[in-house]
Amino acid sequence: MNKTKNIGLFILLLIQAGLIVYLYQPSASAKPAAAIFADLQPQKVNGITITDENGKTITLRREGSGWLVGADKFPGNGEKIERIIKKIAALKQTRLVARSKGSRVRLKVGGELFNRKITLSVKAGNKLTFFLGTAPSSKSVHLRREGDDNIYQVSGLSTWQLGVDNPSWWQTKYIDIKPEDLTALSLKGKNNIELSRDGKKVWQVAGAGVGQVVNKPRLNGFISTVCALDITSYQAADFKPQGKAAATITYKTGAESKTLELKIWPPNAKTSDQLIKSSASKFYARLPSYILKEPLGLNSSDLLQNKKQKPPATVTSKKKS
Repeated sequence: MNKTKNIGLFILLLIQAGLIVYLYQPSASAKPAAAIFADLQPQKVNGITITDENGKTITLRREGSGWLVGADKFPGNGEKIERIIKKIAALKQTRLVARSKGSRVRLKVGGELFNRKITLSVKAGNKLTFFLGTAPSSKSVHLRREGDDNIYQVSGLSTWQLGVDNPSWWQTKYIDIKPEDLTALSLKGKNNIELSRDGKKVWQVAGAGVGQVVNKPRLNGFISTVCALDITSYQAADFKPQGKAAATITYKTGAESKTLELKIWPPNAKTSDQLIKSSASKFYARLPSYILKEPLGLNSSDLLQNKKQKPPATVTSKKKS
């Protein structure tokens, strides 16, 4: 009888184990969470309007392959803008937290009360609007799509990523030239420097005397600095500078020696910044004055080093005995 009882208990144990495996195994039929904006194709977005809780608004517009920022149409940071659009398109319906109209007010995702209202303009004249509200954590925020009662808690997007000021979106790379693309570079101002590259891509300094060679570390530092200039701000489209530029840097690139000029004004003693203007941009811009302080203080001799020469060999004649 004990043997029969043991067999029964063993069979019951097998059944329980089977139930556990069945209940806890991943469901083959479970579908991944649907996208909140399933109809959004990032490449078709040609405009973004962002409004904050105080009613301040900024508009980003696609033009050709780039983006423009605000009413002045400042150059936009296309990589950042495209990245935000892709984040929005990737948001999932993973956590539905509320559906009532009262929750819209409490979670600040209503049509009148919100932390951010974002409208995406899509080609063919379509628009997609949604609201961002309170943030239950540093990595999530409440979201409601206009015309939908569902309020979701989403990750990967936050209100601070959707600023309404120009600096949040404009392109700060004002001069961005690869040094290896340069064929010539000149600086004219208090000091003058003229550089050119020969057929072997070796830099030559105009006015270098016999026995002098290029100081490569200093030359490379000079070139890399003036070829990569990040700005802190743009001036308005109607801005007019006071006084004349103190220096001009001329860049020549490519086999056809394409030319770009950068005009540089004296540093502002009060703000410690410096006004610059590229021939490739319609906007004047400002950068910290310390960036160009050293390059503008150099002259041709600073880019050279004396070549050590061996003293000429003396010929001694042996006296005949």
